[in-house]
Amino acid sequence: MDIEKYLDAFPKERELRKKNIETVMAYMTYSGDERLNRWKLFTEDGQGGYTGPAKDYPAPEFIEWGVPGHEGLKMSDAWNSKWFEDGVYTDMHLLLSDDPNYIVVSALGTFQLKFPAYEEKKYQNYFFHVFEMEDGLIKRYHEHMNFCQMYHTIGIELPEVEFPHGI
Repeated sequence: MDIEKYLDAFPKERELRKKNIETVMAYMTYSGDERLNRWKLFTEDGQGGYTGPAKDYPAPEFIEWGVPGHEGLKMSDAWNSKWFEDGVYTDMHLLLSDDPNYIVVSALGTFQLKFPAYEEKKYQNYFFHVFEMEDGLIKRYHEHMNFCQMYHTIGIELPEVEFPHGI
């Protein structure tokens, strides 16, 4: 991705934004075994997680596996690589804010879903990846996605919502 077009609108913060965007795009484009090293893109006390049907929904749930920082992020990378194999993001759109340390990327994720309790299947979903940066490293990361799409992929039927008609 040519990031230069994103930098011209913010000349005073150009170098910081460039460093931050390069890190974010590395995170988004790592594939195969590279995904096991995404933790290296985080600060020492970095956090990663997701927003979905979790215990404190709608607040993000940061996954630390009982271990904060790099060690927890390594475990998260290993878990994702094992159960969401061959992950790749395409159709990426970089969304910048007035804060050079806050970046959002929308993307289509495609994976081989390998949860042991379900049949192995190709899984696709649109994601919003939220990055809070600190001097070119990821301080906090979380993703938003449509969990209903995951349920559909693994064969869990959801009830139909009866929306009211008219106004």
